[in-house]
Amino acid sequence: MVGLFERLGVDGGASVLPDYRGGSVLNLPATVGALLSQRRGWHAPPLDPRFGLGAVEAQHVVLLVVDGLGWHALHRHGASLERVRALVDRYGGRLERLTSVSPATTSVATTVLVGDGSSPVETGMLGFTQRLPSLGTVGNMLFWTVADPPATSDAVEGLEGRGLRPETFLPTPSLFQRLTAGGIDVAAFLPAAIHRSPLSRLQFRGAPPAPTAGLGDALGQAAAALRTAAPSFDYVYHPDLDTVSHREGPGSAGWEHVIDLVLTDLERWLDTLEVPQGTWLLLTADHGLVSTPVARRRWLADVPELQPMLDCAIGGEPRHVYLYARPGAGGELLAAARERLGEDFLVFDGGEALEGGLYGDPSRRHAEARQRIGDVVMLSRSDATFWAEPPSGELLGMHGALLADEMHVPLVALPLG
Repeated sequence: MVGLFERLGVDGGASVLPDYRGGSVLNLPATVGALLSQRRGWHAPPLDPRFGLGAVEAQHVVLLVVDGLGWHALHRHGASLERVRALVDRYGGRLERLTSVSPATTSVATTVLVGDGSSPVETGMLGFTQRLPSLGTVGNMLFWTVADPPATSDAVEGLEGRGLRPETFLPTPSLFQRLTAGGIDVAAFLPAAIHRSPLSRLQFRGAPPAPTAGLGDALGQAAAALRTAAPSFDYVYHPDLDTVSHREGPGSAGWEHVIDLVLTDLERWLDTLEVPQGTWLLLTADHGLVSTPVARRRWLADVPELQPMLDCAIGGEPRHVYLYARPGAGGELLAAARERLGEDFLVFDGGEALEGGLYGDPSRRHAEARQRIGDVVMLSRSDATFWAEPPSGELLGMHGALLADEMHVPLVALPLG
């Protein structure tokens, strides 16, 4: 992927490309496997030796994913950063920086985090929304609803009503299935509101998640799961930081309040935890966020010349947009998008972005990958967003593109006992 922007004739500027070779969340499943002596069969290598986990062996691993916790937002909030560093010093651990994947969005990145090292282009999970050619529609992959057209009975019926079963959507196994096959006990803990959602059923094959009432409860249940004599892996997911970051923006007063609660729950858990020998805690995130002011929104209606060239609803999300061209209109659509939107967006031919490795190794692509990402891919250069219609809520924080604030996430690795 080196030289992707140069090869496409586009200035990447401040963009951060995903480090799929050993420095991204894509490499965490194999890292968990290696910690638990399950080193074979992963689709991506473990984290590079520079992260200090290559020679480590563990009996128990807990992975805590704090949705939306960006590396740079954490470092701008000195009080939170110092609390994290205090934990690292207390346990002799590490605080490192990883990249997310592309798109840097929850449905894609969390699927990678609980996968077998397969990249987005391999899994076929390529966006918040994406075209599903087998169904002839654009689907919302987070909520498992029909996004095109949005105001029909199909939208309520959802993708399952059209025959798309979450449990069989991915062609690749989950992290839990891989570990269970190797004799590892597995468990997952998610908020009760989403623990049986379609996306959860897709991601947690092999470990149906237990419902939780907040992070403290989730960590408490994970502590109980650690008491197994067998090697074990426990996954904990916390969504609140992402929720408030979307509403108010990263680094807002609400953001500070939630990160304070997260760290307080974590510190209290560690203070009271009866730690089995060989236990490691890994804390990371799926992506960070960028502040997205209302004044920087661009609208499809303001670019009317694009609309006759579009075959269906736009896909992706407002910072990582997929445009699907009518047959024969791909080149014209690409040229028009670059002319009218190129100041605010990096505009790629979809095939070139795919072949350039933006979504992972193109030689291992999903059969529908090219159709799912669209004919034109647009990535926000700064704080601009692109909308087909007004969003519900202000959404002053967004993610999905390649700026450092959304691409860089922390990895806290603590040897607890």
